[in-house]
Amino acid sequence: MFRTSLLIGLGLAIATPAVAQTSEGETFIEEIVTTAQKREQSLQDIPISMQAVTDSQMREIGAALVSDLENLVPSLHTGGPIGTSNQLMGIRGIVDFSRNPGIDARMGVYIDGVFQGRSYSADQPLLGLERVEVLRGPQGTLFGKNTVSGAINLVTKTPDEEFRAEIQADAGNFGYVKGGLYLSGGLSETVFASASVAYDEWDGYERNTTLGIDTGDYDRVTARGSLRFLPSDTLEFILAADTSSRESNSPFYTLRSDPAFEASHNIAGQDKVDFWGTSLTANFDLASGHTLTSITAYRENEYNALVDDDLLPFDIQTTDFDELSEQFSQELRIVSPRYERFDYVVGLYYIDMDNSTDRLVRFGQDLY
Repeated sequence: MFRTSLLIGLGLAIATPAVAQTSEGETFIEEIVTTAQKREQSLQDIPISMQAVTDSQMREIGAALVSDLENLVPSLHTGGPIGTSNQLMGIRGIVDFSRNPGIDARMGVYIDGVFQGRSYSADQPLLGLERVEVLRGPQGTLFGKNTVSGAINLVTKTPDEEFRAEIQADAGNFGYVKGGLYLSGGLSETVFASASVAYDEWDGYERNTTLGIDTGDYDRVTARGSLRFLPSDTLEFILAADTSSRESNSPFYTLRSDPAFEASHNIAGQDKVDFWGTSLTANFDLASGHTLTSITAYRENEYNALVDDDLLPFDIQTTDFDELSEQFSQELRIVSPRYERFDYVVGLYYIDMDNSTDRLVRFGQDLY
């Protein structure tokens, strides 16, 4: 797919690349600060296998989704039909798609520490982010929801008193169009807000030879916002919310087609994913130097797909998958100051997840 893009940025804060240059022309490696261990640390000081991708790096490669980071992050793997919820994602070769409601995702995706739940909501939009932290290998001590292959933590930009605005537009072949808008600034001396919205669509490049129509198109709209309140120098509240909806008629199992990019399904198919969530984060700096954090969150993920299971041009069998996931999580933790010889993190994590699914199987007239 070929595409061109336009990016316009306004504001006083501009993302800096990982490799910077002084006024004398000398180059140096910029220090990247991460929170993978629940405290601000330099990436070079963290004794775990991880990689941080900055906002400027994501813009340079035109990354719009978590799956696009495969081009920057070794051992991160994505696969499956483009634009469908059957996108397979994993780290270090442990790749899965947890369409079975009784199976958890092997790779955990978090937004500011909030677990995203199901595999079909893992390919999150990279919208209004400061950086993405990719932790390789099993996680379970500092990330409350155990994950087998690794964790991806999306860290959103924190609004402050400085006004920021960013507009992004992309266009390409097969009707590819993408646009995005990010705004951030102060509403008063103690209240700050940010909002971002993005839309993208694509006509696709697959052909259904049975129905005589083009398939593989998708459209997606995403919005994310946050409200930050500083009642005192030691207390901070952040109320955040996000929502996304994606719909596609991309046929499943296109890799089996012969010739490539052609399918002979009896139906056009349907693949739809909707999710939304909200969270309230409170940070309280104690007089002892400790930081007490509370994260209360609720999320819903819904997935629906109409699939031609027999992969043939005949009306034999179709299945309608419908799944709804609801979850509530509460995290409490206290982070110690940096002592000369040691530091520590103590926390409690609670999650209640309810997954329900309906599978409607229909046998067609060509079977009889």
